Amino acid sequence: MLNSCPVCTSHSATRIFTLVNKDVIWRCSDCLAQWRQAKKPLDNFYNKSYFADWDDEKVTSMKEASFSKSLRRLGFREEDFKGARVLDVGSGNGALLKLLSGWGSMTTGIELSGAGVEMAVKNVPGAKIIHNSCMTVRLKELFDYVILTDLVEHVEQTRELFNRLATWLERRGYIIFTTPDPYSLFAKILGRYWPHYTSEHLVFLSKKAIRKLAEDNGLTTVKIIKNKKVYTAHFFLWQIVRKEMHPFISLAKILLKLLPDRLQTKQFSFATGEHLVLMFRGKR
Repeated sequence: MLNSCPVCTSHSATRIFTLVNKDVIWRCSDCLAQWRQAKKPLDNFYNKSYFADWDDEKVTSMKEASFSKSLRRLGFREEDFKGARVLDVGSGNGALLKLLSGWGSMTTGIELSGAGVEMAVKNVPGAKIIHNSCMTVRLKELFDYVILTDLVEHVEQTRELFNRLATWLERRGYIIFTTPDPYSLFAKILGRYWPHYTSEHLVFLSKKAIRKLAEDNGLTTVKIIKNKKVYTAHFFLWQIVRKEMHPFISLAKILLKLLPDRLQTKQFSFATGEHLVLMFRGKR
C-alpha cells in the first residue's frame, strides 16, 4: 500500500477487500478516501487501444451531452462561459473543448496521451492542446474555470494535484470535476465488482476528503452532488466487455447481439456512482 493516505497523509488505513485482479483497496481511517497501488506507469494505459472506442462522432456527441448536462446541474448557463478562459485537464478526445469553444470560451487542454491529443486535434481543429502530464506541465496563464472530467481518480498524488489546480485559478475562479464516489449506492451494492474499480483508477474520494482538499488549498466547496452521465447502450455495454467487468460480461455480450441498432445508439442518462463537484477560489 502507499505509505500514507494520498489526501490527508494519515498512516491509519484499513484493507477493505481484494479485487478480481488481486489489487487491494485501502480506506483511510481519517478522511475515508480509498486507494489502490498503481501497478504500472499510467501513460502505459492511455494508448490507441484505450481511446479506440472514443474515435466516433456518436461518442463525441454523447460526451458533449454529458458535459452540458453536468454544467447546467451545477447552475451554469452557456453565457457564463462566453469569453472565459477554460482549462480542460485530461482533455481526452476533445469533446469538452469542442462544446465550450462553441459556447465562446477560450479553451486550453492538457492531455497525457499522444493518442488522445491526436484525436482531439482531429475533433477540434485549431484547439490549443498541451501534450504533457498535469503533474509536470508548467502554465504561464491563469484560468476562470479549471475542469477535470474523469481525471482525478487516475492521479496517485491527489494532494499535489489539487495544489497545482488551485495555482492555475484566477481570483474567484472555479474548479469543476467529476470522480467516482466509493460510498454511492451503486458502489455499495456492487462491492468489488463496481465498474470504477478498474486498473487505471487509483484514488476514490469521500465527501470528507473532497472538503479537506478544498480547505487545504484556499478553496470553498460549493456543491457535491450526484453525477449522471449520458451514454448509448452500445458504448455502456461494450465498456463492460472491454474492461472485463465481472460478473456482467456474459449479459453485456448477449444484449450487444440482441438489441436493435436504434436502441443501441439511443442516448440515456445513468448514474454509476460519481461525484459532481464545484469548488470556488475564495469565500462565498
